[in-house]
Amino acid sequence: TNSNPLEGDISSGLDLDCGPFLAQHAEDAVRKGKVGEKEIDAALVHTMTVQMRLGMFDGDPSAQPLGHLGPADVCTPANQELALEAARQGIVLLKNQGNVLPLSPARLRTVAVIGPNSDATVTMIGNYA
Repeated sequence: TNSNPLEGDISSGLDLDCGPFLAQHAEDAVRKGKVGEKEIDAALVHTMTVQMRLGMFDGDPSAQPLGHLGPADVCTPANQELALEAARQGIVLLKNQGNVLPLSPARLRTVAVIGPNSDATVTMIGNYA
Protein backbone atom coordinates (compact mmCIF):
# COMPACT_ATOMS: atom_id res chain seq x y z
CA THR A 1 0.00 0.00 0.00
CA ASN A 2 1.00 3.59 -0.48
CA SER A 3 2.66 4.88 2.69
CA ASN A 4 1.68 8.41 1.72
CA PRO A 5 -1.72 8.20 0.05
CA LEU A 6 -2.28 11.97 -0.09
CA GLU A 7 1.02 12.90 -1.66
CA GLY A 8 0.17 14.73 -4.85
CA ASP A 9 -3.60 14.55 -4.34
CA ILE A 10 -4.36 17.74 -2.43
CA SER A 11 -1.43 19.61 -3.94
CA SER A 12 -2.80 18.65 -7.37
CA GLY A 13 -6.20 20.17 -6.65
CA LEU A 14 -8.21 17.45 -4.91
CA ASP A 15 -10.49 19.40 -2.57
CA LEU A 16 -12.83 16.64 -1.44
CA ASP A 17 -13.77 13.07 -2.07
CA CYS A 18 -16.98 11.13 -1.69
CA GLY A 19 -15.76 8.78 0.97
CA PRO A 20 -13.53 8.57 4.02
CA PHE A 21 -10.18 8.79 2.20
CA LEU A 22 -9.24 12.39 3.05
CA ALA A 23 -10.60 12.13 6.58
CA GLN A 24 -8.54 9.00 7.18
CA HIS A 25 -5.25 10.28 5.80
CA ALA A 26 -5.08 14.10 5.89
CA GLU A 27 -4.07 14.59 9.52
CA ASP A 28 -1.26 12.03 9.30
CA ALA A 29 -0.02 13.51 6.01
CA VAL A 30 0.17 16.99 7.59
CA ARG A 31 1.95 15.65 10.68
CA LYS A 32 4.53 13.90 8.50
CA GLY A 33 5.05 17.03 6.42
CA LYS A 34 3.78 15.38 3.23
CA VAL A 35 0.98 17.93 2.83
CA GLY A 36 1.14 21.50 4.07
CA GLU A 37 -1.52 23.14 6.19
CA LYS A 38 -1.80 25.84 3.52
CA GLU A 39 -2.85 23.18 1.00
CA ILE A 40 -5.45 21.82 3.42
CA ASP A 41 -6.68 25.37 4.08
CA ALA A 42 -7.00 26.06 0.34
CA ALA A 43 -9.00 22.86 -0.19
CA LEU A 44 -11.31 23.84 2.67
CA VAL A 45 -11.77 27.35 1.28
CA HIS A 46 -12.72 25.95 -2.13
CA THR A 47 -15.19 23.48 -0.64
CA MET A 48 -16.74 25.85 1.88
CA THR A 49 -17.08 28.64 -0.68
CA VAL A 50 -19.33 26.41 -2.76
CA GLN A 51 -21.28 25.40 0.33
CA MET A 52 -21.76 29.05 1.28
CA ARG A 53 -22.94 29.93 -2.22
CA LEU A 54 -25.49 27.13 -1.92
CA GLY A 55 -26.73 28.58 1.37
CA MET A 56 -25.67 25.61 3.44
CA PHE A 57 -24.78 27.87 6.39
CA ASP A 58 -27.90 30.04 6.21
CA GLY A 59 -30.18 28.24 8.62
CA ASP A 60 -32.83 25.72 7.71
CA PRO A 61 -31.65 23.93 4.54
CA SER A 62 -35.22 23.36 3.37
CA ALA A 63 -35.76 27.13 3.26
CA GLN A 64 -32.89 27.61 0.79
CA PRO A 65 -33.40 27.90 -2.99
CA LEU A 66 -32.56 24.23 -3.59
CA GLY A 67 -33.90 23.04 -0.25
CA HIS A 68 -37.01 21.52 -1.77
CA LEU A 69 -34.97 18.93 -3.66
CA GLY A 70 -34.87 15.47 -2.16
CA PRO A 71 -33.97 11.88 -3.05
CA ALA A 72 -36.94 11.62 -5.43
CA ASP A 73 -35.44 14.44 -7.52
CA VAL A 74 -32.08 12.79 -8.02
CA CYS A 75 -32.75 9.77 -10.22
CA THR A 76 -35.75 10.88 -12.22
CA PRO A 77 -36.02 9.47 -15.74
CA ALA A 78 -35.26 12.95 -17.12
CA ASN A 79 -32.11 13.26 -14.99
CA GLN A 80 -30.99 9.75 -15.90
CA GLU A 81 -31.44 10.56 -19.59
CA LEU A 82 -29.47 13.79 -19.17
CA ALA A 83 -26.66 11.90 -17.40
CA LEU A 84 -26.63 9.27 -20.15
CA GLU A 85 -26.43 11.93 -22.86
CA ALA A 86 -23.61 13.70 -21.01
CA ALA A 87 -21.74 10.40 -20.77
CA ARG A 88 -22.27 9.70 -24.47
CA GLN A 89 -20.93 13.10 -25.41
CA GLY A 90 -17.94 12.70 -23.10
CA ILE A 91 -16.80 9.27 -24.25
CA VAL A 92 -13.41 9.10 -25.89
CA LEU A 93 -12.32 5.89 -27.56
CA LEU A 94 -8.62 5.26 -27.89
CA LYS A 95 -7.06 2.77 -30.24
CA ASN A 96 -4.15 1.14 -28.46
CA GLN A 97 -2.04 0.99 -31.59
CA GLY A 98 1.47 -0.22 -30.86
CA ASN A 99 0.47 -1.16 -27.30
CA VAL A 100 1.37 2.31 -25.98
CA LEU A 101 -1.38 2.40 -23.35
CA PRO A 102 -1.28 2.86 -20.48
CA LEU A 103 1.17 5.73 -20.78
CA SER A 104 4.43 5.12 -19.00
CA PRO A 105 5.98 7.92 -16.93
CA ALA A 106 9.32 6.21 -17.45
CA ARG A 107 9.05 6.64 -21.23
CA LEU A 108 7.30 10.02 -21.38
CA ARG A 109 8.44 13.29 -19.90
CA THR A 110 5.60 15.45 -21.22
CA VAL A 111 2.08 15.03 -22.53
CA ALA A 112 0.25 17.60 -24.67
CA VAL A 113 -3.33 18.40 -23.68
CA ILE A 114 -5.07 20.01 -26.63
CA GLY A 115 -8.55 21.45 -27.00
CA PRO A 116 -10.78 24.35 -26.02
CA ASN A 117 -10.65 23.51 -22.31
CA SER A 118 -7.05 22.33 -22.13
CA ASP A 119 -6.07 25.36 -20.06
CA ALA A 120 -9.47 26.26 -18.61
CA THR A 121 -9.03 25.00 -15.07
CA VAL A 122 -12.21 26.73 -13.89
CA THR A 123 -14.16 24.71 -16.46
CA MET A 124 -12.73 21.48 -15.08
CA ILE A 125 -13.60 22.16 -11.44
CA GLY A 126 -16.06 19.64 -10.11
CA ASN A 127 -17.11 18.45 -6.73
CA TYR A 128 -14.98 15.32 -6.74
CA ALA A 129 -11.46 15.82 -7.98
